[in-house]
Amino acid sequence: MLATYSASKAFLSTWSQALADEYKSRGIVVEHVHTYFVVSAMSKIRKPTLLIPTAKTYVRSVLKHIGTGAGAMPGATATTTPYWPQAFMAFFIGYLPTWFTIRWTHNVDAEENISNADLHIDIRKRALKKREREAALAAKTK
Repeated sequence: MLATYSASKAFLSTWSQALADEYKSRGIVVEHVHTYFVVSAMSKIRKPTLLIPTAKTYVRSVLKHIGTGAGAMPGATATTTPYWPQAFMAFFIGYLPTWFTIRWTHNVDAEENISNADLHIDIRKRALKKREREAALAAKTK
């Protein structure tokens, strides 16, 4: 599941870059906002840290940087990482070997005792349960 999620994020970044290059001559700006974790019910992260802002802080940062080209990813001119601590991290991650980045994203957070892979698996389980509840409710109302 993490592989599918990662592939989707990579596709979106590459597609955004291609659209940006294709439509630049027409004056159309395409911007891909690269997001890391944000405090939310979906991420199950409850406390903000330097690298994980609250939703309000993150949105404020995004709105402040729209159209500024605040990119941090090497070679990704259509990608913006507007929250500065995440931009700083993205800049360095862009120069790391892929094997290291993948290993790092699967590490366990000692404080929370949960890995990023576990977060994605749990999100999928909750989404599937929600789909089942909605289908059962729809069947009852027919």
